Amino acid sequence: MPRKKNESYVHLIWGGGPARKVTSPYRRNGNCLDIKGNDCPYICGEYVAKSCDQVGRKASNTNEIITNDGHIFNKISQSINSSFDIIINSHSKGDNENSVISIVLPFLIVPENKIWVCNYTDDGNRENEPEKVKHITYYIGKLWKIEDNGYLRGASYMLSHLEVCEFDNLEQRMEQILEKLSFSEDKLDMLSVKVEN
Repeated sequence: MPRKKNESYVHLIWGGGPARKVTSPYRRNGNCLDIKGNDCPYICGEYVAKSCDQVGRKASNTNEIITNDGHIFNKISQSINSSFDIIINSHSKGDNENSVISIVLPFLIVPENKIWVCNYTDDGNRENEPEKVKHITYYIGKLWKIEDNGYLRGASYMLSHLEVCEFDNLEQRMEQILEKLSFSEDKLDMLSVKVEN
């Protein structure tokens, strides 16, 4: 389905740096920045997955097609949940002299020629026949709250999307995302001001 405006974002974690203004003893490290619009790799109106099924054939002579969302749901959940420790660690990167900007995006790697996509309109009408692709972007909108964890108390991070891709497409997909997030010095200065406020 086409990505909605409120689904077109990604969070960055900004840790450390001399420009940081300490607003509370619990926010010494790691502020989250909400990146939207032209700076975001997830563009409003582009197609984004909202559901996934694992499709196969019955082990019989009928070759009947069967679907099961349980297996893929478990794999997606594991990929998302594996991000939590990385999010916590990213909040504490950087120091008084150096800033570290982190992005945490879960990836689910699948075997070659296993990803098929079918596009749907907002009202649920199918637009095309299923076709093979190298990757899909899956909207998750998962908010992680870091509760009662020392100086990170009250910190949070929103995982906006999960990338599902074949192994041979992993590097290219990562480069596409990071290229969109390559900020000029002027843009980094603007982000620094946003962190201070």
